Amino acid sequence: MPGETSARWKTSVENINIEIENYKQALIDRGIPEGKWMIDTLAKHRAAMLEQEGYNLDVASGNGQISTNSPTAYSYPTDYRAFYNRLSDEFRQYSLEYTNSNSIENAIKDISALRETLDLSSNDSGCIQLAGGYIEVRDEEPIGYEAHHIPSKAVLIEMGEDWKNWPSIALKKEDHKETDSYAGKQSHKHESFIPINEQKQTYKEECIELARRPGGFMQLIRDEILNIKDKCGNKYNDAIKDYLDILERHIKKNGIPGEKVIRK
Repeated sequence: MPGETSARWKTSVENINIEIENYKQALIDRGIPEGKWMIDTLAKHRAAMLEQEGYNLDVASGNGQISTNSPTAYSYPTDYRAFYNRLSDEFRQYSLEYTNSNSIENAIKDISALRETLDLSSNDSGCIQLAGGYIEVRDEEPIGYEAHHIPSKAVLIEMGEDWKNWPSIALKKEDHKETDSYAGKQSHKHESFIPINEQKQTYKEECIELARRPGGFMQLIRDEILNIKDKCGNKYNDAIKDYLDILERHIKKNGIPGEKVIRK
C-alpha cells in the first residue's frame, strides 16, 4: 500500500504541475507578465492543490479522520474562462494598488524637490497669501482676487479628479488673467513644450497629454507653478508654500491622478 500511495502522490504532483503550467500560459495569453504577482499567485494555487491531494490520499489510505490536510483546501474551476478572467482582474487591482503607492512616494519626492529648487522665500509683496481646496479659496475670496487651480480645472476634470476640492491658491484678478491656464487662453494653439510633439496643440490639449504620462501630472504641477512665478515673480511665494503642503496631504490621502502603469 505505501508503494501505491507513493506512486499516486508522484502522479498527482506531476498532474498538478501540468495544471499550474496551464494556468500560467492562460495568464500570459491575457497579457499578464511573468512577475512577482504571477509567481506568488501560482505558488499559492499549487500549495492548495497539493494540500487537497494530500487529504485525498489520506482518505484513500484510511487516515482521513486524522489527516492534517484540509478537506476543502482547493476546488478546481468549473468554468476556466471565468476563472482566468477573475485572476486577470485580481492582477489589475494589484497593479493599481502597487502603482498608486509607488506614485505617492515619487510625488512626495517631487514636492520636496520643488520646495528645495524654487525660490519661495517670504516677502512683503502686499498680496494676500491664501491656499486651500478650490471651493474653500473661492468662498474666502478676498475682493479683487480669484481662486486659481493648479493644474487647471479642465485637466482635473479630464483626469477624473474632484476639481472642487483640489488644492488651489488665490491670485489677483489681473495676475490670474496672465497665467497660461486662464479660461479661454487654454484653447489657443501654441508651440509644444513636449519635445517629441511636432504638431501644434492647444494649451489644454498639451497639458492633458502631459498629465496622462507616467510622472507627467507632477511635472505639470511644477510647470504651472513656474508659470505663476514667471508672470508674477515672488508675489505669491507663501501661498505656493502652503499649496505644496496641502497638495502633499491630499496626495498621501488620495493618490496621483492618471498613474496606472503595470508592475512587472
